[in-house]
Amino acid sequence: MIEDKRLLFVETIIGSIIIVAFLLMIFLSIFAIENIVWKVITIIVSFVIFIIGVGTCLLIEQKAGKYKYIPTYKQVLFAVHSGRTRYMRCPKCHKKTWNKKVND
Repeated sequence: MIEDKRLLFVETIIGSIIIVAFLLMIFLSIFAIENIVWKVITIIVSFVIFIIGVGTCLLIEQKAGKYKYIPTYKQVLFAVHSGRTRYMRCPKCHKKTWNKKVND
């Protein structure tokens, strides 16, 4: 339970760092780099870092805390969400409902 709270805190920190790094690299490539090849390389690297960071955050969110049931990574990735509340299909009754992440 305390470990889940720590993991979700780490997820928030990782997400914040990834967003800041992504935006800095994009602005750097747009305004500071003159060579077009280096601009493209910087943009590609920034997107790779962003995708890996978001994937890591989603994996942490799937594993830490509790939903009414344990969703798959695919469900967490593709579900409509607001914060840590996701609109997913229940595997038991097959009804789509909003499932909030619980930190007991």
